[in-house]
Amino acid sequence: MVAQRNSALPITEENVEENQMTLGYTGGWVDGRPVSMFLFVKRPDDTVIGYPMTGVPRDGAIEFTTYRKAAKARYLGADDRVCVVIVEDDDPASGIALWGRCHRIDSGAFIPARPGAGPTAVPDRVIDTVRERLDSGKRVVFRIEVDASRPSRRVAAANAEA
Repeated sequence: MVAQRNSALPITEENVEENQMTLGYTGGWVDGRPVSMFLFVKRPDDTVIGYPMTGVPRDGAIEFTTYRKAAKARYLGADDRVCVVIVEDDDPASGIALWGRCHRIDSGAFIPARPGAGPTAVPDRVIDTVRERLDSGKRVVFRIEVDASRPSRRVAAANAEA
């Protein structure tokens, strides 16, 4: 399948179907609703490393937080190219692959997800801790501007039973 160009439309409950047509999104993403994803970045030695993450779709992009001193933050500072695989809530073996560029944004502009809004339960105290660490500068916010996508498809592990 051919990757498709980002329409740069924010994904809202009203235009999910339109975004599915232009980007191949199948998860019904809604701005501000967290998604489970795997972030793949390049290390300085040109190898790729992946991180399980929670991202927040916002205005056609995906935002996430991490510690300022984390390895992934250093890697993104050296090479902003990323691949993200967002898994389906109800079928973790299915997902969509996105490619784009990642950059830091102002932490004050980040809006944390509401409790109970995402695929996993995150207690209020965890959300409060993230906000405190963003305010103190210990955590930073990155934004992935999506350039291309591949529609959702189901994958099977090499050792999966038929």
